[in-house]
Amino acid sequence: MKKFSVLITGASTGIGRAIAIDLANRGHQVFAGVRKQADGVNLTNINSSIVPVQIDVTDGESIRLTQKQIERQRIKELSFVLINNAGIAVAGPIEAVEIEEFKKQFAVNVFGLVETTQTFLPIIRETRGRIVNMSSVSGLLVSPFLGPYCASKYAVEAISDALRRELAVTGVKVIVIEPGPIQTPIWEKGLGHRDELFSKINKERLEPYRNALDKFIKQVEQVARAAIPAEEVARSVHEALLADDPPVRQIVTSRLGHLQVTLGHLLPSKWLDRVLKKQLFHR
Repeated sequence: MKKFSVLITGASTGIGRAIAIDLANRGHQVFAGVRKQADGVNLTNINSSIVPVQIDVTDGESIRLTQKQIERQRIKELSFVLINNAGIAVAGPIEAVEIEEFKKQFAVNVFGLVETTQTFLPIIRETRGRIVNMSSVSGLLVSPFLGPYCASKYAVEAISDALRRELAVTGVKVIVIEPGPIQTPIWEKGLGHRDELFSKINKERLEPYRNALDKFIKQVEQVARAAIPAEEVARSVHEALLADDPPVRQIVTSRLGHLQVTLGHLLPSKWLDRVLKKQLFHR
């Protein structure tokens, strides 16, 4: 089996953590991007071959220092893979989300991804490696009250398409993974703590949406209970790395999730609008 040298951003929890452990267990050289030293220690306790690297994708100097560290430690004979997984979820009505929270959403999910990719592309190109960008089904279909998050994932989709076409002649593959609801802390941070969510939203602008947002949070809680394990995403990532001709996009979700995405693309937008309006705004 072919082996890679891999950097995974956002490996402290959730999908990134599952990918780091899975790839290390399969014998790949894994650099796990974490924000806190304790998270790195936790990963090495699970698999001692994992190399934690402290990286903040919103800090250019942090990205460059990580690149220098990896350049010293990576196995030069292996193709290098960058997995852009670091992400946050900002939720709330577009009208009421504070602009600084909106900027934070793009700082991590979009600009951090771009700057990390720019920094590591010379190594990726030199070794004919791969780029894996973690998007979401929210980059395919937009939910009300998830506007900032969906917008960031739509941006990831566009950036990935541009990168794939720009790098086609180099042999570098660009792969987009689109998870549906996954058992991960990202939603606990973004929507799971109602009081924390409301504390980041403009109170006066929130009022017209309060009842609908309450309904939406309950729906998200129901979806979260049926979420699939992060390990399923990790398996899809590994399959994409090994494939000679990997898929451009790979949706990873339940059968119901696949059906919802398919229907979302087939049904007219106005039909979907009416369904959501009835679900959230009708008393």
